[in-house]
Amino acid sequence: MGNAYRILAVLLLAACDPSTVDCLPGRDVSDWVFTERSPQSATTPVISCGRVVGWDIAMPDGDHPSTIWGAEKGSGGIVGEKVSFSVDIDASGPAAESLRVSIDSALRVEIGSAEAKPAFRSRVEVPARVSPTSGVIRSVQLGLPLSGAGMWRLSNFQF
Repeated sequence: MGNAYRILAVLLLAACDPSTVDCLPGRDVSDWVFTERSPQSATTPVISCGRVVGWDIAMPDGDHPSTIWGAEKGSGGIVGEKVSFSVDIDASGPAAESLRVSIDSALRVEIGSAEAKPAFRSRVEVPARVSPTSGVIRSVQLGLPLSGAGMWRLSNFQF
């Protein structure tokens, strides 16, 4: 009877092993704050394995008076720490006008940034920099087309 329990325990542990689940890569961004959102856009969280790993941003057809979408998150750290930031974009439809990712000091002085123009399917990355302050702010800004429908996924946030 003892062997049967051991076999059952091994099977249950294997079934609960997170490495066997196909989770999307990236950090949890559920606590990020939206800084700008076009009133015409719709933002849907991308949820994988219980974490928000990005967002789907959709714009309807027609002309758009407001075309900026943005989010950011401040985080602690220490002076002299290496900080980096990267994000994937995948467009369904037209390319976005731009995708800009940046790292700012806690005093809102830019430490580093990177931009893709146009932004269709790519990874935008700010390479490692030395932080001059004990906290940094990572932000992402998506410039959407002035007209037409489209959908863009921002995911695989790494920092």
